[in-house]
Amino acid sequence: MPEYTSDLEWSEGLEKVRAEENAFAAEFEEFFGRRPDATSRHHIIGATQQYAVAAEMRLPSFYGVPASVPNVNGISFCCGALNTPNTEAGGQIGTGFDRSYSDDAQTDISIQRIEDEIKYCQQTGKSFMTIFLGHPVMVRGVSPWFIYFTGPNGENLSRSQADALGQAPIKPASVMPTVRRNFDRVCQYIGQHPDLNVINVREMQRRYDWHKPSVSSKNLIGYVDEFLPATPTNSLLCDTQPGDIPLNEWFTPAEILAALTDSIIIASTEEKLPDQVARRDVLGPTTLPLICPELPRLSRDQMIRAAHAVQHDLNNSGYLPGNISLNGQNIGLGSYLYAASEFYRQLSAGRQVEGIELPRRSLRYPDFAHDIDTRWRRLILEDGTTDPRINLECFCQHARLQSWTIKQAHRKQ
Repeated sequence: MPEYTSDLEWSEGLEKVRAEENAFAAEFEEFFGRRPDATSRHHIIGATQQYAVAAEMRLPSFYGVPASVPNVNGISFCCGALNTPNTEAGGQIGTGFDRSYSDDAQTDISIQRIEDEIKYCQQTGKSFMTIFLGHPVMVRGVSPWFIYFTGPNGENLSRSQADALGQAPIKPASVMPTVRRNFDRVCQYIGQHPDLNVINVREMQRRYDWHKPSVSSKNLIGYVDEFLPATPTNSLLCDTQPGDIPLNEWFTPAEILAALTDSIIIASTEEKLPDQVARRDVLGPTTLPLICPELPRLSRDQMIRAAHAVQHDLNNSGYLPGNISLNGQNIGLGSYLYAASEFYRQLSAGRQVEGIELPRRSLRYPDFAHDIDTRWRRLILEDGTTDPRINLECFCQHARLQSWTIKQAHRKQ
């Protein structure tokens, strides 16, 4: 997936991923007689478009890169899809069990690893953890040699080249009773642990794959107060600038911005802010927003026209625009978020808003987007199966832009 999406624009990559994922889901259903319960980023194989496609398929996605950054690090949403983290920083135990089952002492260490992780999750307030029990091929195999011998440096070996490597080394049959016994021992430990409640994927989705249907004025003013500086910018010479684009407990930055937009438009005709607006399913921009606005300020009329332009894109494409054009001059999405937030704050305080001074610079996306970028680069570029000539600039730009769509997931009460 990184190879065939790396140099594609968002829509082209989305179309390619959609075709591949749907074809594999059909193959899965033909073979097993049922639809899959989840999709997954396995090893380095992933791209941001996979989350948008998983949402279309109404499937959760396992081992999500966006769920693994420090600011999130839990069950979360990206591009509308539920995803679980793939990290050793809490809430997930990765590979290694499959190489321990043939040895009782190593299995004891693996069980202690589970116990330590449970205590860590309890101490840090994490309510969900995943445990990767093993690759079936590694339960019988000796090492993961096949990955790096059959697909080195982004090249698939021919059948004759692969055959020349010989038979994959496997454990002797005499060891397999020990392997099975220790596998059962680990499963029983997990199943009988008083602090664990084992659920399947469908139950996880039932509990966590839901959204609040509306965004209240209280939600919006809380976000605005967190985002904006305490003192509004009132001069072009002032270097005051908004801080990071924050995560919200219940809504993505994109959902918040859509709700601000809808509220401003309603207020422009009804002369009062609504108590709540419907939450929109919205994706982040696909073009890079400007950091510095081409306008120093927005008049009241320009603010409302900008809101209508954003709402038009939401209604027709479901995406936030990267930039908003007003009489041929553009402001980036971060500048628009600032203007919409300040406009909303003043309206909610009962003030007549004549215009909004824009900061000289605004962020393009939440700051943690760079953690997502770095994690993708490290996963893909530092793996022996990757084509060393791969260019991830476009690939990682999509990941940063869709960080507007990330939020924590919550269990249904």
